[in-house]
Amino acid sequence: MKIRSGFVSNSSSSSFIVSDKGYFKTVKDVAIYIINYLKSTWGAQKNDYYSTELDVLNNISNSDTPVYFDTGGDETYIRKVDDKIIICTTQNADFEKIRENALGTNDISEEFYRKFDFITDDEYKEEFKPNDPSDFNYYYPKFNDFLILQHNFYGRHTYINNCTHCKQRFSRGWILKNGKTACGCQIDRIIRKEKLNKIKKRK
Repeated sequence: MKIRSGFVSNSSSSSFIVSDKGYFKTVKDVAIYIINYLKSTWGAQKNDYYSTELDVLNNISNSDTPVYFDTGGDETYIRKVDDKIIICTTQNADFEKIRENALGTNDISEEFYRKFDFITDDEYKEEFKPNDPSDFNYYYPKFNDFLILQHNFYGRHTYINNCTHCKQRFSRGWILKNGKTACGCQIDRIIRKEKLNKIKKRK
């Protein structure tokens, strides 16, 4: 049965699982579809933003590199596990091709479900009761290797206590590809610094 998945971590997120034997073969295929769909739907308002994401995406050598990008205020995570591509994205757009190819509970094996941290052996002592694919909300605790398209950083979101820069007691930040943690208040400065370094290297 093909399904439209429901809420994941908040009211504006949807989660899907698709097979790589169907319309989408790779993570890159899914990401390009989502970004082009949003470009065509939301027009010139975010064209520069999405063009930057596509530029980074098109330079990825491994088409199944797990990726993260902003989807108009919501977050999109895409990664491949075995022969399945897992997608967590905005609910505020009707991604027809993803919806048409979405797998249901009966399409996913117990072995696949058991791969993830949020499933414990206790759940299966009596009877295997798989979660709906829309409940695959495991991105933050499980993985830290998403390529962040906007800034071309390998890393993930994290949370920071008592940032020394913005003085916030609790703020959102990033774990960068060099392993360092940066508060969100520092990201623009870090991007400017990286751009300047690239310009200097070209001279």
